[in-house]
Amino acid sequence: LRRLPGGLAGLQHRIVMEGGDLPEGARSLDELERSGAAWLDRHPEAVDARIDSLGPGDLATLIHTSGTTGPPKGVMLVHDNWMFQAEALAADLATHLRPGDKQYLFLPLAHAFGKLCELIAVVAGVPTALEGDLDILSEGLQHTQPSLVAAVPRVFEKIHLRIEARAVAAGSGRHQLFTWAVGVGERAAQRRLAGQPLGRRLALELAAADRLVLRRLRSALGGRIRAFVSGGAPLSPELARFFYAAGMTILEGYGMTETSAGATANRLDDLAFGTVGRPLPGCEVRIGADGEILIRGRNVMRGYWGRPEATAAALEPDGWLHTGDLGHLDDAGRLHITGRIKDLIITAGGKNIAPQGLEHRLKAACPLLSEVVVVGDGRPCCVALAWIDEEAAAAWAGAHGLSARTHAELSTQPEVQALIQGYVERLNHRVAPHERLKRIHLVDHPITEVQALITPSLKVRRAAVVERYAVEIEALYTQR
Repeated sequence: LRRLPGGLAGLQHRIVMEGGDLPEGARSLDELERSGAAWLDRHPEAVDARIDSLGPGDLATLIHTSGTTGPPKGVMLVHDNWMFQAEALAADLATHLRPGDKQYLFLPLAHAFGKLCELIAVVAGVPTALEGDLDILSEGLQHTQPSLVAAVPRVFEKIHLRIEARAVAAGSGRHQLFTWAVGVGERAAQRRLAGQPLGRRLALELAAADRLVLRRLRSALGGRIRAFVSGGAPLSPELARFFYAAGMTILEGYGMTETSAGATANRLDDLAFGTVGRPLPGCEVRIGADGEILIRGRNVMRGYWGRPEATAAALEPDGWLHTGDLGHLDDAGRLHITGRIKDLIITAGGKNIAPQGLEHRLKAACPLLSEVVVVGDGRPCCVALAWIDEEAAAAWAGAHGLSARTHAELSTQPEVQALIQGYVERLNHRVAPHERLKRIHLVDHPITEVQALITPSLKVRRAAVVERYAVEIEALYTQR
């Protein structure tokens, strides 16, 4: 506070949050609270008067974007934006809620997705347990036994990696049993999604798989999960199928801060993996000539705070919002996300590549990888930076007689590198030639928010990653 320039334009008050000697002219938070309470005592009608003065078009929330594709912008959301979401939730939850339902909420409460989940408690009266520490997620789920949990895809990836790691660490026999049980669950899931009966043999196999393995997976996550909700980033269809096979449905939706979170969603009675579902009632979605997703409705923001040019670029005069995301609508009206315009890689040969698809497919296939960033803009081919999951890699190493345990040791183990390279080669056989990954570099330390490489909602800051690891990326292109 003492280092602040003395002549900051518009600065009227200086409030010190924690104690200590106060600079001249500053007030403590305690003093501010006492003066506010005294003011309310003198004006008891003030709160009701303020509430009565508000209308649907008044500013309710100012949330800044995460800054993954540029400087953060303040998104202006009015009361009617949240009323739209509340009405949509009320209509959807009314048909699916059951007595005893409970929500477990650990998303950042200052984010649009977190605020949408708060509305579930308000609109439907669903008891909600709040917990902000991801490191104790498993313990929290077992303690609270929720039926509804919303999260970003990275959380589901971490849960999946942990499950795989424990199956590997249990030994080859237990791992084979785990693999068989999940395979049975996936075959049963395919039948159910297609509306087909299981048949006697598959039903018996599923009962055995559930008793021996799948029931334990559900129990590890509280045992009462009826629906996970995923948003904030694309979810791998393979990951969604894994959880569905284990008896836990992930409902993927789509939206952004600029749409007050929700715009489209899958439902328990209207589910299609690999899509983000149909538009919410009252929300319109169309695809622009260049493949960009456009959205219009009461859920769309009023603009960016103090950024008229950015607002004009994002909002058409007739209300259509340019999302910056690429996608298409299928014949059933469901939305498919294929990438983000600003993340598109254009190779030296002029080929367009959406890196997220490659990244998600590789992470879903390889049980050791926690994060992947594909690079190749202006280059002759694509390469990738990758980070292992320390717990999953340590379990695999132990099962294969390797003593390495730290992140750095595991990342440089030839056996670990060979395993991951094998998954890269299998991916390369399934994609177009210009999408193939020429080389991959395993970073020997975790990727963290402290490094400013991921956001609080666990999204990768792609530009920051490319800048930080410029030397490693260059080496991937110059090595023989």
